[in-house]
Amino acid sequence: CPSHLGLKLACACLDGRVLIYEAQDIMNIGDWVLEEVFDAFEIAGSTARNAGVRCLSWNPSKFDPPMMVVGAEGNDDGSAMVRVWQLPEGGRKWTLVCDLDKHCRQDSGCQVNDVAWAPNMGRSYHLIASGGQDHHQQLKIHRLLRTPEGVVSAGPAEVLSGDQPQGIWRVEWNVTGTVLASSGEEGVVRLWKSTFRGDWKEIKTVATEN
Repeated sequence: CPSHLGLKLACACLDGRVLIYEAQDIMNIGDWVLEEVFDAFEIAGSTARNAGVRCLSWNPSKFDPPMMVVGAEGNDDGSAMVRVWQLPEGGRKWTLVCDLDKHCRQDSGCQVNDVAWAPNMGRSYHLIASGGQDHHQQLKIHRLLRTPEGVVSAGPAEVLSGDQPQGIWRVEWNVTGTVLASSGEEGVVRLWKSTFRGDWKEIKTVATEN
């Protein structure tokens, strides 16, 4: 987790839960205490099996309450959810903030392989990247908006890549949150950057050597 939250470790579980451990004594990092547990993809009133958690990423901003984004392994209908959770100030229970744009494909097997929360360098909104195994929308950048009253909601998502049939496996931001790196089974790292109009474009492709 971000350093301002202390020594905490979040674990993604295939049973749909997120487990958060904390090393309460910084001089004894071999002793971790289970502090919080929540079901990331539980749907109220539904008896269906919860989707497993495949990936997660903390909000690195110290000006927000603890927040994280989680990606799902996918449902039988071919969709995989992306959700944002937060621990309200003074609260003891993680609460659902919003659902972001899903990853979907026409058959089963869709999943969110990785998510990454961008560092916020003065933006009025947050950027979250997600990579999955969709047919045509494997890489997305989501906007998370906040009103002056502090209400957080999902903004529009931009699809960056739809031509990598084997999917996106890893996404990662640079330290300023202005350049996104993505990679998949094709063995190529792609770098993406926003234009002055706010559109994301591929700026470089790095192929791995055999």
